[in-house]
Amino acid sequence: MKKGFFCTVALLLTMMITGVSAGTSVFTQNVYAAAYDDFDDDDFDDDDFDEDDEDFDDWDEFEDEEEDDEDIDLPAIGTSLYDKASNAWYKVIAIEEETETALLEYVRPNDKAASTVVIPEDVEVEDDLYEVIKVANNAFLNNKAVKKVVISDYVRSIGNNAFKGCGKLTTVTMGKDVETIGASAFENCPKLKNLTLGKNVETIGEKAFKKCTSLTKVTLSKTVTKIGKQAFCGDKQLKNVTIKSNKYTAKTMGKQAFKDIHKKAVIKVPAKKAASYKQVL
Repeated sequence: MKKGFFCTVALLLTMMITGVSAGTSVFTQNVYAAAYDDFDDDDFDDDDFDEDDEDFDDWDEFEDEEEDDEDIDLPAIGTSLYDKASNAWYKVIAIEEETETALLEYVRPNDKAASTVVIPEDVEVEDDLYEVIKVANNAFLNNKAVKKVVISDYVRSIGNNAFKGCGKLTTVTMGKDVETIGASAFENCPKLKNLTLGKNVETIGEKAFKKCTSLTKVTLSKTVTKIGKQAFCGDKQLKNVTIKSNKYTAKTMGKQAFKDIHKKAVIKVPAKKAASYKQVL
């Protein structure tokens, strides 16, 4: 190796070390060192760097893909969307800017004769994936066909009158993210017998389960902080009620919430709240 080369490298190293010790910020980019017994410019061939080479074409495609990923064209709030997989209509109700995702509500089934309905976690429309966070108000109002409903995770609320008057509805299973059940959401569903509330339900609206005359039992977890007026009123077969929260007051437990349930109903409450809950209930 030539003596000049060693000198040059030593000088560069000295300059870098001096810069660092002086508190100077040193930035190097794409630095390559090569040592040859005989360093010769002829070792490099311009043909090796042909811009028409396939490798360059691939890089251009990669850059184009990155640019495409940056430009996400989200639908405007209020836009209606149809999802073939769930055979249902949705509407954009919000845009989550952090994740650049459109948030949807389930508006109505496309097939009103379907007996089983699954409200999905998300839907894919034109290769874009959107989250479903709500069942819209009146989505299944007076539907005469639906018998079973599964509400998936990510769905946070069930709108007012969403399933009101569903005469054949027997089974409802809610995902873990449901927090709010709207007013009259399941009112007058006389065959509703199997009800699984989400583990994180916080609010049960007024008349939410009024006149569900086949409902026999319900468990309200500690997360339920508010129960509306007449929420379970008129559920004549409701015989077993378990209340796990110890925070209810006259303001958070609506009047007549459990009026006209089974005459021999057993309501289980936290032991230390037994006396006060007799007045509230």
